[in-house]
Amino acid sequence: MDPITNQMSYADSDHIRRNYRSLLKKLAIVFLCAAVIGTLTGLFVWPIPQMRVAENIQMVEDQYNANNFDEALSILEGHLKEDPDNSTYLIKKSLILAQKGKQSLKEEEFGPKAASAAEAAIALYPNESEAYRALGYAYEIQEKYEEAHSAYDQALLLDPDNARALYGKGHTFELEGDMISAEERYRSALLKDPMFDEAYVGVGRALAQKGEGEEAVELLTKAFWLTHNIRLKAEALTVVASVALIEASMEEAIGAAEQAITIDPSYSNGWYIYGKVLYEDSLNEKKYRDTSTRNALILKSIQQLQQALRLNPNQAMVHHQLGIELGALKRPFEASEAFRKGLASVDNDITLTVTERILVKRKLEESLQAAVKQNGILQPPKSF
Repeated sequence: MDPITNQMSYADSDHIRRNYRSLLKKLAIVFLCAAVIGTLTGLFVWPIPQMRVAENIQMVEDQYNANNFDEALSILEGHLKEDPDNSTYLIKKSLILAQKGKQSLKEEEFGPKAASAAEAAIALYPNESEAYRALGYAYEIQEKYEEAHSAYDQALLLDPDNARALYGKGHTFELEGDMISAEERYRSALLKDPMFDEAYVGVGRALAQKGEGEEAVELLTKAFWLTHNIRLKAEALTVVASVALIEASMEEAIGAAEQAITIDPSYSNGWYIYGKVLYEDSLNEKKYRDTSTRNALILKSIQQLQQALRLNPNQAMVHHQLGIELGALKRPFEASEAFRKGLASVDNDITLTVTERILVKRKLEESLQAAVKQNGILQPPKSF
């Protein structure tokens, strides 16, 4: 160092650089030796296999989010052939099988398969919280609610911060008709994971049911932008459309319903809500002054309801709505048949909670009786 200019000479800086390089080499050698010893003794695990698993799961997740369940399962089976004891793959397989069963209305076929994959993961890793969560979902879609609660409880015992297990337990409560307990779990899940898309939809459903539409729409909108899953986007939009319908905001309701069926054309409830919105809109005599225009809109509504029933023939509320609309068009025999089909399907309608099945069955019976009493000519409906 020059004492006058207070600057470092070239020779000094070159010397420091050489010492620095030498130190880096020594540190690299020390780290490499420690890593080799750690690997041999099991104290250190190289991150590359875990990174590869994460990449593989992301590929599966992309297919799952697009409702491409067969492709997702095909990818997983390939990885399981190479690594049959990988709990991450087994758990994901279980969850996809369950979701495929739910969306294809083949719960009895795919539910046991989903449970088997989860049980295989539990047998290998009995302390894996997510494996019990997957088992809970497999039971849930089969309407084995007691077993589902037990599995979710075990998942939470192993990991109290498992937001998805909290959501699963909440959803089981919802299916049993206990929306208060469901909402509590959904909100607890959000405290654990503020970015959890499904939990926002769950709270949104609960708020909509209580008539708190503004907050419900806010949370559902947040879920829509958070999630990459097309079914969840469509579900959020469908609840938004339902809230707008209740508030008589017809343009918003129509827009949300149309967007839902565009994003996920396989979502039967989206078609049902779209049809219902169109029918309610047709009743606006100030907007549609002549009968022919209103009837044309009702026919368009009926087309949406028929598409919903093609996707899910057991949706009792869709049969009821169809009967109401056929009656409004003075087609009494077809209306009565729709009500009868609704009564025949209500016990198998997985879209309804236990409590809702009782209410819908009563509504169908009343409508059928009214149809017969009035010679099948129905009045505009009392909405659910």
